[in-house]
Amino acid sequence: MSTMKKIGIVGNPNSGKSSIFNILTGLNQKVGNFPGVTVDSKEGLLELLDGTTVNLIDFPGAYSIFSNSSDEFVMTKSLVNPNDPHYPDAILYVADIRNLDKQLLLLTHILDLEFPVIVCLSNIDQVNQTKVNEWVILLEQKLKCPVIPVSARANINIDILRTKLQGLFQFAHIHSRRDPIYEFDPSLLKDTETLDSMFSFRNNYQKYLWLHVGKEITGDHENRMYLDKQTSIRMQIHETMARFQVIESWERFISDQHHSNTSLIKSKKIDRVLTNPFFGLAIFLVLMFFIFQVIYSWAAIPMEAIESGFGFLSDNIRNILPNHWISQLITSGILPGLSGVLVFIPQIAMLFLMLTLLEEAGYMARVVYLLDHLLRKFGLNGRSIVGLVAGGACAIPAIMSTRNISNRKERLITMFVIPLIPCSARIPVYTALIGFVVPYTMVFGIFNSQGIAFLGLYLLGIFVALITAAVIHYFLPEKERSFLALQLPEYQIPQMRQVLLVVFEKVKTFIIQAGKVILIISMILWFLSSFSWPGELKKAEELARIESLEKNLSEKETANLQDAKRLENSFAGKMGKLFEPLIRPLGFDWKIGIALITSFAAREVFVGTMSTIYSLGGESDEANLHKKLASEKRPDGSIFFDRKTALSLIIFYAFSLQCMSTLAVMKRETKGWKLPIIQFIYMGILAYFCSLMIYQYG
Repeated sequence: MSTMKKIGIVGNPNSGKSSIFNILTGLNQKVGNFPGVTVDSKEGLLELLDGTTVNLIDFPGAYSIFSNSSDEFVMTKSLVNPNDPHYPDAILYVADIRNLDKQLLLLTHILDLEFPVIVCLSNIDQVNQTKVNEWVILLEQKLKCPVIPVSARANINIDILRTKLQGLFQFAHIHSRRDPIYEFDPSLLKDTETLDSMFSFRNNYQKYLWLHVGKEITGDHENRMYLDKQTSIRMQIHETMARFQVIESWERFISDQHHSNTSLIKSKKIDRVLTNPFFGLAIFLVLMFFIFQVIYSWAAIPMEAIESGFGFLSDNIRNILPNHWISQLITSGILPGLSGVLVFIPQIAMLFLMLTLLEEAGYMARVVYLLDHLLRKFGLNGRSIVGLVAGGACAIPAIMSTRNISNRKERLITMFVIPLIPCSARIPVYTALIGFVVPYTMVFGIFNSQGIAFLGLYLLGIFVALITAAVIHYFLPEKERSFLALQLPEYQIPQMRQVLLVVFEKVKTFIIQAGKVILIISMILWFLSSFSWPGELKKAEELARIESLEKNLSEKETANLQDAKRLENSFAGKMGKLFEPLIRPLGFDWKIGIALITSFAAREVFVGTMSTIYSLGGESDEANLHKKLASEKRPDGSIFFDRKTALSLIIFYAFSLQCMSTLAVMKRETKGWKLPIIQFIYMGILAYFCSLMIYQYG
């Protein structure tokens, strides 16, 4: 077992925890999962001044030790259970100095647990500097622990914080010695001696908290030692009120802090516009429009560079290596498949960048508040918009983000409809096909027509998601009342270092997760496309040679015809033809059938699959894929990828649930396969029906 010391970073949501975590650890961090749940854990290594390395754990934000959602409960479980693998040796408590009075409740719980604690006041560059030292002295007197004012944005006092963290372990007995802020009834611990043999509790208050939450941690709901739900809630309310009375007794500090917070006044003025039901919604739609313009316009140059790089690499490998199955695997399997994903990194990175900027600026919390009333009409609440917007990047973290929705019904509905929002994995598909439906033009000389079309697809996804949510809400019985409790963070200029770190981590995760799937599928697809039963491919080549003689084709045309015949008679061709009768009414052929099959692993595989299939006819770089699709003909000589076929395929990808990872996350979040299976069937039927209507009657 590792002897490395662990420091838990704890605080309210939007307190600046992640900024402090990132500036202390840099890129020396990893993302995992807390045991038993799908909540992301962020851990990083910090080297102290004496050379000792400690493990920093960034816990999910919470307002109280008594959690209301699954992500908050992760923190509670780790702090109350001494046997938890993430149980910290000390606590770094981060509080936003601009809203300090609202962020002291959780801190009072932490202090009563007698962890060695350092309080880190973030965003001190945003307040009146003349008062900061006075506040620090007053807080240290009240809290009996070190208080460090810092700014991750301006890099203020970060070195002092590192020094204090060194002393956190050297003088742990001093940092944890203090009088209790709240005193519970000691008679509640009667007959709990058996717990002492199972856990090494820090003090009686930690054991008292175990009586509240222990059954949720262990799953032992029959043990009468634990407090029943009603008693626990009543005692939680009493304790919370008592703690707030203590906090409010610090009247001088709280009043002084409010009068000195000029940024709070500015935020309220901005909120009069951004949270206005009319202007706020209009501004939100304009921002979404701008994001999709950025995705389509600004990403074009780096995408072209990546395309050219893969084309150059494939050509050189083809010229250097002998004509062997290994070189064919590389140039016709692996490289085309990977290029079909990597070429879209600029678009995906820009999407993550825009969403992260809005989040860091404090805007997304306003969107939650703004849309709460509207979304409730569809069985959702304001917090659902976080998942719906995040779904534009990836459904997996979007589904996980619903853990802060305390109402179970609203959370299930939100998770169910999130995959209907066009995610970044659909960007490659839309980019490859939108050109067949909406030709590239500049509207009013500044707006990209295809970017407008992409926004239309996003709005279509939201519309269908809301209608679906409303139907489920109508038929699903209401078991508990819902409410929205939300603290609006103050507006701030995003710290670019923090933003870029977040974007880097998300893009890296996307590349690793998608790249592994693409690499495996590309190799399998290359094998299926290059081999068949003994003698069948030679027979196909001979038939192609005879046909070329009859039509007097050139050498290059003959080679392309032979490749087409080989593909048609390969294992992949046979699989595609097996499904062709089912998808022919949608305007699809057996080649698209292959792409649809492989896309069920991940949507972004579509372009890699099509690139691999069409690379057999010659050049394999991404730039030529659109030309090859455009030149595809039907048996009657008509253009295959006409507007109806392309739109039918776009709509199919817009509504079908082609992501095994999403299904796996749904299964883990709902603790069963029932809802994911219903979700998969519903979206499949919806996609098939809409594509059928478009192709047959469009």
